[in-house]
This record gives sequence, structure tokens and C-alpha cells, in this order.
Amino acid sequence: MKIFSLRMETDEILINLESQRQSDRLIALQRLEKIEFSETIFHELLSRFPGENDLECRRIYSAILKKWEKFCFSEKAPKSFENIFSKGSREEKLLFLACMDEKSAKHIAAESPRLLSFEKEPDVQASIMRTLGKYWPENDIPNVLKLLNDRLFSVRSAALELIVERSPISLKNLLPHLLTASETKIRIPAIRGLASIDPSEAVLHLDRLLNSAGMASDKQAALQCSVFLPFNLMKPVLLKFIAIENDPEFLKNAGALIISNPDPEIPYQLWEMAENASEIRSQALKDILRAACKSLEVSQILPDFHDYMKKLKEWVEKREARNFFLKTIQILETRSSLSQEEAAKIRKALNMPLIREVFQQCLEWPSINSELRCKILQIIEECELQNKTLADTESKSKTDNKTESKSINLLELENRYLIISLASMQIKDKPLYEEQLRQLLKKRELPSEVTSIALEVGLTFRMKDFCEIARKHLFSKDTMLQASAMEYLAFFDIDELVTYIGKFLASETPRIQATALKILQKTDLERALSFLSLLLRNKNSDKRALGLQCLIFFEFPIIVNLLTDILIETPLAVNLETALCFFQANPSIENLYYLYKLEQVRKEKSEIRKTRLANQSFLLQTGVLKEIELKFLESELEKKYKAQEKKKESPPEYSVKKLYNFPTRIADRSYLFKNFQIVFFAFCTIFFLKFFIFNQSEKKSMLSENIENNSKTFIVSGIVTKIESLFCILTESDGKEHKIFLNSRKKKYQISKVNYLIPGITASFEIFPQWIDEKQRLLSNYIDLKWIEDL
Repeated sequence: MKIFSLRMETDEILINLESQRQSDRLIALQRLEKIEFSETIFHELLSRFPGENDLECRRIYSAILKKWEKFCFSEKAPKSFENIFSKGSREEKLLFLACMDEKSAKHIAAESPRLLSFEKEPDVQASIMRTLGKYWPENDIPNVLKLLNDRLFSVRSAALELIVERSPISLKNLLPHLLTASETKIRIPAIRGLASIDPSEAVLHLDRLLNSAGMASDKQAALQCSVFLPFNLMKPVLLKFIAIENDPEFLKNAGALIISNPDPEIPYQLWEMAENASEIRSQALKDILRAACKSLEVSQILPDFHDYMKKLKEWVEKREARNFFLKTIQILETRSSLSQEEAAKIRKALNMPLIREVFQQCLEWPSINSELRCKILQIIEECELQNKTLADTESKSKTDNKTESKSINLLELENRYLIISLASMQIKDKPLYEEQLRQLLKKRELPSEVTSIALEVGLTFRMKDFCEIARKHLFSKDTMLQASAMEYLAFFDIDELVTYIGKFLASETPRIQATALKILQKTDLERALSFLSLLLRNKNSDKRALGLQCLIFFEFPIIVNLLTDILIETPLAVNLETALCFFQANPSIENLYYLYKLEQVRKEKSEIRKTRLANQSFLLQTGVLKEIELKFLESELEKKYKAQEKKKESPPEYSVKKLYNFPTRIADRSYLFKNFQIVFFAFCTIFFLKFFIFNQSEKKSMLSENIENNSKTFIVSGIVTKIESLFCILTESDGKEHKIFLNSRKKKYQISKVNYLIPGITASFEIFPQWIDEKQRLLSNYIDLKWIEDL
């Protein structure tokens, strides 16, 4: 009788739950709260809950479901969950899993493999693995591994996340496939799994994903994945990303990671980036810098924060002077004497007490040899003498005119004194000389060297009056004037200048190439780094010297790896003493490893060690390095070096070096074959076509008539070594050259892409082969241009 009465009450409640009136449903739910657990009613509630719109009713629904779920997962009724779950519909199962708490998931985890094996709905399978994966039995991992080959992405993704959570080592043999998957949602968990096996290699994969020209979603996923790796490993990658990235939202997200991990070294490196960035980027970087300093103060990891900030401010004030010192020694190492303009600029700088002080300090660097030290001291003496001569000239001019004018009349000075006066001007002189400079540049018969330095002063004064004059001299035969015009337009009209940047980079004049590279690094850092690498690795010693001079244009943390590799691979390519000066001017904990690495392979061990110890001393003084860390530093550097060398000798299959070995990644290249038989057949085919089919006199292609009929095209990749108006030369890593005609016959040529084709860039083309010329180059028609990451 009691059971019959309960059934009638239950039926009445279920009828009322279907009522259109909110009050009826509310009363029915309140009555349900007092009824004992029933599987039938539980299923009914699960099916009705998604359709309930009233907030009060939904609250009671949730409370009842939570209360009855505890019964399902209790030890008294271990089979309740499986019974209820197996009878539910797809929607009920998903809702049940969504409502499950941590304690319940842990309690039924042992039953999860059986639930998964009987489940047929893919989205429910994925939900089971995501909800219960944290406590999944390890002995069932082999069965989950099989799901990585499932035809549905949701199942594959959930299975991968489960394995990364429970047994990442199980993925070791599958990592090469997973890390190169086309879906980012597969690659990111794979990197997380790799982080548990080989953190340093995982960082390299994230670096590649973050700092390549990928989709915005890829970068965002890589940033989110960064939190799973040790910050000391991720720090160089995040700083590189911040230095390259222009999107404000990504800068903000990367900055949040930096700020949440207080590090005394970060403000130094952020300031360097902010100093060389565009106005908008500079502001964003300074915001991150201020927040990073505040985070340091709050964290209390520094014994004296105010002393740290004082030293940081002093370092910032002296940074520009150190960079000027680096430029000066580069000039002295490449030339025996200074030009009039260079001498004027040095004199202008040495008029400032701070720069004189920094020059004296830099002369004590271990990497400065005695010959170079003598040259610099001689320049200082000559500059002081010239300053005295100029002062006497100005005094005489005032006496002759019987005036006490506070400013010099630029229009009346001889050219040599005019150059000296202009070179010594600073922004504070703008009110006195702005109008005179305007009148001076209107003169038609102005010598090129005067026009050049006048444009530089106009840039210093931030006067936008001279854009037309700069455009007029943009292709001047006078190198100095052309460079000044380029720098002026780079500030006031960068869009127009970018259209010519490839032409300037291809110039035979080192100064024009250097100026173009300086401009390019502000607009497209990735391609600028590619061109810098090409210069430093060039067989021509003059090109290598130019590359070394251009190092000053880049933030050192971005180029330190490249510079170290070149110093190791080609010892004669770069002057070691000059390179060590860059290390000395940019001390950081990360650089200590690069110096240690050089110390192990270069014969100049003592000089390198002195620079490393000097760096360590500076880091200790500024609070970046602690005394307790110094005790273990040498052994840590040795351990890291041995591990890197071992990996270098035998890189794992999942390494970036193995997976992204450039020549092996290019698909659809019919002239590269995997075995000897095919290579032999290809050679015979080319020989036959060249000497028996092609008419050598007319070079007419038998394939060209098929281009409109969707004939076979190929993808080729390599370094662009030359650009002309109608074609470019592309050189692959194995030395194979392609001459690609840019006047596409298949579709209109994309002019916007051509503007970014510069010598030294790594590019990928889709081409249609035509013939092989007398230099054994494959001549092809251009179909499309596809950028890929730099080598």
C-alpha cells in the first residue's frame, strides 16, 4: 500500500513538472526534495533540467541532482552510477558528466574504462575521458592510446589530453607525428606531454609556434601552454616573442606571464626592447616594465628594492652611451681614420660628462685590447682639441660682430664649421635653430655632406618639413646623404620607404645596406634577422664585417644565439673581441651559458672567461644574481652544456631539428627522389629533354602551353639570393638554384607580397617548371608565393 501511494505521488509530481505554470513546477520540485532516491525520477530530472528556463526552478533542480548524485557515487551503492549512466540518453549522460564534482570523479574512476568501452556516442566518449581522465587507471592507458587514431577529432583530442595527464611517457614514440599535426589542438597537448619528458625540447617547439608567422589562434594556444613549463626555460622565448610581436593583445598576454613570475633580470631586458621599439610598442612595453617592477617589489625577493631601482636607473642612463661606445669601436676596427661627420658626432657625444664617464669605464673591459684602447684615447684628445678650436672660432665671430648673441648664425658659417655645429646639436637646441635649419635646407647649392647632417638634425628636432627634400635624395649618389634621407623618411613616411627596402638591401654600398637593415628591424624583425644571418655567414669578409656592425641595431637577447653559433661554427667570420664587447655591454644570466659554451670550444678561453666573470660580477652587484646561486652556477652551466652536446650529437626523433629539417619537409618536389633508381631515371629524363626535345636557340618550353590546364606545379623553398624586376633567384639548402619569373601567367601577380621579397629572406614558392638553362638552373613561372618560417 505504501509503495502504491509513493508511486501515485511520484506520478503526480512528474505531471506537475510538465506544467506551464512556474508555481506548479516549483511546488513539485519542493516535494521531490523530501522523497528518497529513485533512478526513475533521477532520469526524469536529468531529461527535464536542460529545458527549464526559470532560475528558481533550475536552482532546486541542481540541488536535487547534486544530492542524489552523492548517493550514486557512495560506497553503499557502487553500481548505481553505472546503472543510471548506461540507461541515460546522450543528453542525460553529457549533463550528468558536466555536473560531476572532483570527489565523485575520483570515486568512480576505476569503472571509467568499462563506461568508455560500452559507449557509442563520440561526444560522450570525449566527455568521459575529459571528466574522469585525471584519475584514469594507468593499466588502461594502452586502450586509450588506440583512440589517438580515431576518425573523429574530438575523441582523438580527449584521448591525447588524458594520456598527457596520466602517462605522458607513453607518447614518446608517437610524438614526432603528434608534434607535426595540422591541428593546433593536437600539437599543444603533445608539447605539454613532451614537457614532462624533455622540457628544453618542449620550449623549442613552443618557440617555433610562438615566433613563426602562424595564425593568431596558434600563438594564443602557445602562450596558454607556456604556464606548464618552468619559467626560467620559457623566459628567453617569451622575451623574444615580446620583442617581435606587434599585436597589443598578445603583448598584454605575454606580459601577464612575465609579470606573474617576478625576475630581477626582466626590467633590464624590457627597457632595451622599449628603447628601440616604435612609439606604440614602446608604450606597451613600458607598461609591462612598470608592472614587472611593481611585481618585484610586492614579491619581496630582493633584499633592497629601492637600491635595485637605483641601479636599474643608472644602467638605463648609461645604456645609450655603451651603445655609442660599441659603434665607435666597430668603426675603429674596420677603418684607420674617421670621416668628418663621424668625428663631429663623437665630439658631440664626448661633450656630455656621462658619455665620457662610460667611455672610461668601457675601456676597462677585458675584451678591449691595448691597440684599440690607444685609438679611443687618441680620439678623445683630438675631440677636445677640436672643441677648443671651435670655441675660439665662435668667440672670434662674436668679437668681430660686437654682439653677445646666444646662438650661432648657421647661414654665415663655413661648411666645415657648419658640419661641426650641426653635429653637436641636441633636442634642447630646437627653439634656437629650428628656423635657421629651415632656411638652410632651402638653399639650392648646399653641399651633400651639409644636407645629410642637416636632415639628421631635422630628425632630432622632429621637424616634418623636409620630407620632399628627403625623397629627392633617396637615391642620391652620395651614400651619406642617401642614408640620412632613408632614416628621415623611416620616421616620417615609413610606408613609402618600405616599398624600396628590398632594393636598398640589395645595394652594393655597405652603409645603405646597414641603414636599410636598421629600418627593416623596426618594421619586420623576423626578416631583418634572416638578412643579418645571411650577412654574418657570408663567405665575403666585407659582408661579415657589415653584419657585425649591424648587430647594434638589434636587442641582444634576440641575436645572442645566432652570434654564438657563428662564433663556434665559423671562428674567423666574426671578430671575437668585438663580439665579447656585446656580451659585456648586455650582461644577463642567460648570456653566461653562451659565454661558457664559447669557452669550451674556442682557443681564446682566458679572454672569454674574463668576460664571463665580469658579467657575473655585474649581475651580483645589481641583485640579478644571488651569492647562493653563484656557488652552484659553474656546475649548472657544465651540466647544461653536456646535455646540449649529447642531444646535438644524437637528436631525438621528436626534436625540432629532426622534425623540421628543411629539405625533408618540402612536398611535391619531383626532382628530389628517395632511391637511386628514381634518381637515375630522373637524370636520364632531364638529359633527354635538354638535348633532344628543347630547342636551345629559342629556349622554348614544351610545357608552357599546358599551364592553363591545371598542369603539375611544385613547391620549392630556400633563400632568395637575388631580385630583379622580372625574376628572382632562389637557392635551396643543397645549393640548387631556381630562376623564377615573377610575371605569373596563371593569375595576377600579387604586388603586396613582392614588396617583402628581399635578399636573404627564406621563402616558399609554388612554381611551374619551364626549362633548365646553361647554368643548370631550373627556370620556372611563378604561380604563388607562400612564406614559411626562417631557417
